[in-house]
Amino acid sequence: MHIDVKKHSYDFDVLESTLSTTKEDIIYLWQPGEVGIPFDLDEIKLLGKRIGKKIIVILNKDFYYFWAYKTVYHSNEVVGHNKKINKSFTCLNGKKRQYRSLLVDLFAKERLIKNNYVSLNLWDWSEDDYVFEYRQNKPLYIDGIDETGYWNTPACFKDSLFSVVTETYIHDLDFITEKTWLPIYHKRPFIILGPIGVNQKLKNLGFEIFEEYFDYTFDNLSARTDIKVKMVVDQIKKVQHLKFSKERKRLQDKLEHNHNLLIQKVCSGEWLPNLPIAQGPHAYLLNTLWTS
Repeated sequence: MHIDVKKHSYDFDVLESTLSTTKEDIIYLWQPGEVGIPFDLDEIKLLGKRIGKKIIVILNKDFYYFWAYKTVYHSNEVVGHNKKINKSFTCLNGKKRQYRSLLVDLFAKERLIKNNYVSLNLWDWSEDDYVFEYRQNKPLYIDGIDETGYWNTPACFKDSLFSVVTETYIHDLDFITEKTWLPIYHKRPFIILGPIGVNQKLKNLGFEIFEEYFDYTFDNLSARTDIKVKMVVDQIKKVQHLKFSKERKRLQDKLEHNHNLLIQKVCSGEWLPNLPIAQGPHAYLLNTLWTS
């Protein structure tokens, strides 16, 4: 279970009451932002002993590693691609945010929605007040995807070459979630609209990005969200007329490298050594994935 401290009182008694009523034996405790966990770590350890649960503290700087762990833990067989790939990309947008709405609006302007797989706001349409210019103000749905299938991999992955990832945040926060790790796990090329330098960060971690297709100048833009989004759309337009199945074969080594590196980092415990990988069902699942 993942507990967000921000949603609970900083009163330690309230936190203890909250955690002691959970059914799970393992609890991940994360405090978002820069302040860190507002309790002494020794107190947290003692709390775990009192309530009979293992409490693992996730520091903000390690949060993207935590999502990598969750992605591998929750994912099953790699979806892969069909032998014949008909679409350029899939772009999944669960919650409606200004930059996602703008992105989809520009997709409509460039006629990129009909011939690709694009969803927008399956959760709450009131999330932002963006006024669409090139499409109707209503959600976009993809068959087989809804708010109950958080970890369900869409069938459209098989029929599209790229993933266009719209991360949770687009500005300065260093934040990588399952939205990025899922395409890597499922051996897909990707381009990320997210925090400053997010594509380069993955490269620095050893993952391959796709500079043969995309100019990543947009990756370092911090101001003017509209310009950044437009630059991403320009990059996506460039790959609409590729021979998708042929390109998939050409990218095989890169995609295998990325997938294997993700599994290796998670299963070795290199990124988050305190997570319970070496024991129990976590180890069984992760090691099975690693050796399969």
